Amino acid sequence: MAHHRMKLCRELWDADIKAEQSYKLNPKLLDQLQYCEARGIPLAIIIGESEVQRAVVKIRNVETREETEVPQIELIKYLKDKRVQDE
Repeated sequence: MAHHRMKLCRELWDADIKAEQSYKLNPKLLDQLQYCEARGIPLAIIIGESEVQRAVVKIRNVETREETEVPQIELIKYLKDKRVQDE
């Protein structure tokens, strides 16, 4: 999974989208969401074995806990569109 997380971060950085990841090998989802909450990070991208197999990611609004599943190939466009809407 670490390889997939690093690849995803690289894609986001290349698109000028801020991103960070846990450097633990198998981070716990709750710990990561609490980290986002404490630092005011509005969105968390969730990627696990199931998402990798289906070539999708889950985007979770940290505040509302709403989750949206997005095809990985459309992630950059989705996030850029969302950023424009939120401004």
